[in-house]
Amino acid sequence: MRYSLSLVLLTVLLVQLPLTAQSPGRAGNKQAQPSRRETFKLKRSPKSLAMAKAFSEGKLPEPARLPPGNVDRQAAALAKAVSLTDESSTAALHAAILAAGFAVRDSDGSLMQTRERGQGLSLNAWDIAAIAKLYGEDYGVMLSHLGDSFGRTIPELKDAAFAEAVLEGIRAGVKSTDPSVRFLSRFIVELGNNGEPAHDLLGNVDTAKTRLNAIQVTLILNRLAADFAVAERNMARLHHAHAKSSSLETAAAIWQSPCPTND
Repeated sequence: MRYSLSLVLLTVLLVQLPLTAQSPGRAGNKQAQPSRRETFKLKRSPKSLAMAKAFSEGKLPEPARLPPGNVDRQAAALAKAVSLTDESSTAALHAAILAAGFAVRDSDGSLMQTRERGQGLSLNAWDIAAIAKLYGEDYGVMLSHLGDSFGRTIPELKDAAFAEAVLEGIRAGVKSTDPSVRFLSRFIVELGNNGEPAHDLLGNVDTAKTRLNAIQVTLILNRLAADFAVAERNMARLHHAHAKSSSLETAAAIWQSPCPTND
C-alpha cells in the first residue's frame, strides 16, 4: 500500500479552505450604481514572511543546535522555538526533524542524519521548507477531519478508528526508550501545547475540536506511512478482511519502535 504523502497532505489541508472568497452584496438594491473600483494590497504578516523565507529562497537554513537536557526537554525547547515563528524557527524545525530520526535529503541527493539508528525515514529539504511555510500561514486540520480524509483517500481504512490510533501511537511513543521515537512523539505533543489554541494530545482529547498544524500532520503521516508499509508486510499472509480491520491497530502498536525498513 503506497500513497503519495504530499498529495494526501495537500488534499487534507486544502479542503479546509473556502472554495471562494465572496464579498458581501447589497441586498434589495439592484439599481445601485457600481462604486469606484478600489485596489487593495494584501500585506503578509511577519511570521508568515519569516517561515516562508526558506521556501522563497530555495535554501533550507542549517539546523539549530540541540538544546541542553534530555530528549523531552530538547523536544519542548525546539517546539517552543518553532512556535515563535521568527527568523530562527525554520532552523529549529530542521533540527527537530533530524532529532526525530529523519534523514534530510538535499537537492544534490546527499543525506544528513544526526541519529545513528534513526527511523529509516527521510524528508527532502524542500519538503521542510514547504512545511515551514504552511505552518507560518496557519494551515491546519481538525484531527477528526484528518481521519475522515484519510479514510476517503484509502478506502481500505474507511471504517478504521484513525484518530484514536494516532493518539495511541503518539502516547506510546512518548514512553519509548528509543530517543528518535520518543523525540518525534514528544515534539508533536509540544507543538500542540504551544499552539493557538493549545491542545494536549496526552490529555482528554476531543478529536472534533483538536486542530493539528501542518508540521504535526506531516510528521504523523510520514511515520504512519512507514508503519503501514511494515504492517502490510507482516500481514501479507492474513485474510484480506482481517487485514482491513487490524492495520491501524498494528501501526499504532509499532509506532513506539523505529521503522525496521531501509525504504
